[in-house]
Amino acid sequence: MISCACTTPQGESRVLGLTISPVQDRGGALLGTACLISDLTEMTKMAQQVRLQDNMASLGEMSAGIAHEFKNSLATISGYAQMLSTSEDAGARDFGQRIRRETENLTRVVSDFLAFARGPQQVVKIPVELQPLLQDCARESEVELSAGDETNISLLGDRTALRQVFSNLFRNSKEAGQGAVRIEVTAARHEHEAEIRVRDNGPGIPPDVLEKIFIPFFTTKSSGTGLGLALVHRIVTDHGGKVTVVSGQEGTTFILSLPVAN
Repeated sequence: MISCACTTPQGESRVLGLTISPVQDRGGALLGTACLISDLTEMTKMAQQVRLQDNMASLGEMSAGIAHEFKNSLATISGYAQMLSTSEDAGARDFGQRIRRETENLTRVVSDFLAFARGPQQVVKIPVELQPLLQDCARESEVELSAGDETNISLLGDRTALRQVFSNLFRNSKEAGQGAVRIEVTAARHEHEAEIRVRDNGPGIPPDVLEKIFIPFFTTKSSGTGLGLALVHRIVTDHGGKVTVVSGQEGTTFILSLPVAN
């Protein structure tokens, strides 16, 4: 069997498997060939998800040790910066405030490392209202949000973890966007899960980058850590869901499947 990627007339990307077998008569003479075409798209996606989880597990232990060392040092630096911030000297106060801001940014990065390094977590699920969560994340990320009435649903999951999912997605769009960043969120309920689509108005993601965005530590940003989207993937899978992404020349859409509360 050989596999190949193709695009349907509707613009959907599919992976097809082709198996060609000879057709012979009883005497062994070749009558023709039989060609079997199979849709391997979902199977290919599942294999990619498994490989991604293996990558996360192998890198997690290393990340934990490094992150703990950084966090201890940052706590010490932050303490001295706090002392400078209360100095009577205006210049020292300014330097102290700058150091504190930088240490806060680094602390956030280290926290992402630790969250990644902990590996799959046992999620304590409670009902979480989606629409207020989206609004909070949009305000925090300073993006323009459009969330229709269909997003007025309750997810079943850990509120803090789910907040991190949407904050990371919104922040990623903010950092990749040019000018005013607008994000549209739609939702559709299917029995015990909801399909949530998060679409931005950004420049889109090139195909060679798109297949790597959930890989830990992969980033195209000069100041990025490459853990934001890896954490999104980790949290969603911890909730028993899945996340995929489609992107064109204009805009990127993340598609999340998450459990809903009854």
